[in-house]
Amino acid sequence: MQKDVKAFAHEIFEIARENLTRDGHLVPVAFMFSDGDESPSLFNLAPFMDTHHKKDVLSHALRKTCEKVDAYGIVMVVEAWAGMPVEGTTAEDLKKEVEEGRYIPPSQLPERRELITLTWEWRKEDGTLEEGLMSQFFHHEGEKIVLGEKDTHSGSHGMGRFSGFLRRPDEQE
Repeated sequence: MQKDVKAFAHEIFEIARENLTRDGHLVPVAFMFSDGDESPSLFNLAPFMDTHHKKDVLSHALRKTCEKVDAYGIVMVVEAWAGMPVEGTTAEDLKKEVEEGRYIPPSQLPERRELITLTWEWRKEDGTLEEGLMSQFFHHEGEKIVLGEKDTHSGSHGMGRFSGFLRRPDEQE
């Protein structure tokens, strides 16, 4: 019988918030759910998060592992940077920046904010795929972490390197 991946994700998000405010940082992790396992497998992602190449390798390895073990769920928790939109900038403007090689990663933007990001994917027993994203901005006040607004979305969270682990080819965006 499957575990409720969505409920697990909400519990882990609360634990991540507590860890961040207590420790001042998060260890990036992934939890993978497979039939027959009593509890999810835990992966420490920290050794793979310092370069784009390592992140690409990690994404590929997680995708292949999900496929090999026939995973029905995955939850990832990381710290991330979000670029704050410049007023008047459209999605087409951003797409053009990427195409022309002018894209600047959010971690390098002067107007950026830190956030906790949790993504989850759950292939339910009836075959439907449920996906979600939870995030919460935070900032540092000296040694203290101050949490800001929290946001939760159900549905696809995009096609970035760390999404779509459980999607079938006919479900790709």
